Amino acid sequence: MTPMRANPLRTTFFVLTFLLAASATASRAQGQTPRPEHDLLTYEVVYHLPAMEKVTVERDVVYKKIADRTLAVDLYYPPDY
Repeated sequence: MTPMRANPLRTTFFVLTFLLAASATASRAQGQTPRPEHDLLTYEVVYHLPAMEKVTVERDVVYKKIADRTLAVDLYYPPDY
């Protein structure tokens, strides 16, 4: 079994994400409200693909039940599935 190596790009991404979230939280804790165009926590990130609006969505499909909790997932099928 070979040991897994850390991916430097992935590590950098997680560190930058953590620092951005921490700085946004710190500025809010200090009473500073960021301007809407600079508030990274409210941005929606959507990557549009061709025929995206034609996908079939099956919502709240139960995949596991634990005691009194039900875990569900949304499934997205491509147009030709």
